[in-house]
Amino acid sequence: MNNAPFRAEHIGSLPRPKALLDARKAHSEGKISAQALAAAEDEAIKAAVALQESVGIDCLTDGEMTKSSYRDFLFESCEGFGGPVPSPLVFRQFDGKTFPGGAGRRVVGKVKRVKPLTVND
Repeated sequence: MNNAPFRAEHIGSLPRPKALLDARKAHSEGKISAQALAAAEDEAIKAAVALQESVGIDCLTDGEMTKSSYRDFLFESCEGFGGPVPSPLVFRQFDGKTFPGGAGRRVVGKVKRVKPLTVND
């Protein structure tokens, strides 16, 4: 265990490995099945957990490897959002490449959960 004079935790996403990014692209193009994508996600999660364990983090996360975005699962599980609308966000990957933050959403009615948010996680 580390005896550092400070506390550090990881919360949220870890960078997606190239193999997972390639699998996501192949799935979106219909080249691999949902099961093959899930297997790639599982491998990425195993690597994320191993990384966190190797540096002594006690509370582990899956690195959000099954999510394409930190927020899309909310829109998919709740009603009351309209959109998509353009987003001013720009994401920068660990290799320096940038890409648009994707479409945003607006609240257009009462927000209500219609299915579980993270039960599969």
